[in-house]
Amino acid sequence: MLVKCKECGSKISSKADKCPNCGIKIDEKSFLKKVYLNLSSTLSGLFKTVLVLGIILYFVMKVDSQSNTSPKTIKQFSQQETVTVGYTSYAVWDSWYSSSIRGDSLDTPPNGKYLFIRLTVRNNDSQERTIPPFYLIDDSGNQYSSSSAGWRIDNSIHALDALNPNVSQEGIILFDVPFGRKYYLKVSGGFWSSEDALVNIKPRLEK
Repeated sequence: MLVKCKECGSKISSKADKCPNCGIKIDEKSFLKKVYLNLSSTLSGLFKTVLVLGIILYFVMKVDSQSNTSPKTIKQFSQQETVTVGYTSYAVWDSWYSSSIRGDSLDTPPNGKYLFIRLTVRNNDSQERTIPPFYLIDDSGNQYSSSSAGWRIDNSIHALDALNPNVSQEGIILFDVPFGRKYYLKVSGGFWSSEDALVNIKPRLEK
């Protein structure tokens, strides 16, 4: 092992009796103390690195396991039924497929089929809370995010909008998904909650 000379700073062998650069004699006790401190510093840095990597790996695995959860492993609800998870309540009132948003030729067509979901979100907490993101999950466990085209809907609900305590918001979430599959709306108890629930979506063909 190489350590620094306390006099000139040159790197010397841990077995040397004196520094080959400046000639100072190595005091054994002082030398061993320095070796110990250098080793402790190295191990401390390594431990911190392993700890940080372990924390990152834990959250990556947690997010991955949540995104690939089968619909059968989460409690399910039906449309028209009020769902309370964490500090948030949801009620899905209607859902339907459509090939357009406004029904005119200027609309950008969907890649699959537009799926509209009309629902109410309520903050049951005693402080302002942010609306969590919405996802659709099919029978195979595939997860779909809401469409960025949702801003074109006047009464759309946007994830990350804030709701004051005991305040509700009714609106529409838009998805662009393959047509004809069985879908569940995945709702969350909020960013500080680990609870999720699924609402069994039964969309009409057109509106």
